[in-house]
Amino acid sequence: MKKKNVFVGIIPDIFGYGLSVVSGSKAGAMKALRAAYESVKKARPDPTTTFETSFEYFGGYVSTVKFNDVSTDVFRN
Repeated sequence: MKKKNVFVGIIPDIFGYGLSVVSGSKAGAMKALRAAYESVKKARPDPTTTFETSFEYFGGYVSTVKFNDVSTDVFRN
């Protein structure tokens, strides 16, 4: 049985703790990260930032993760 790859999305250190998600697609990971970002922004409004600018500023990324493949850089590839 062939196992499907998964996608890990991470925005390190954003809001002081970071956001992480595992999804079946890159689009799904981005959608979940955006939803979490918007949820926090509702409680802590800041009109000077957006999801896109924050994703870039904090070094956000979505990576493909293969089962049983060791990552040495927090799932960055």
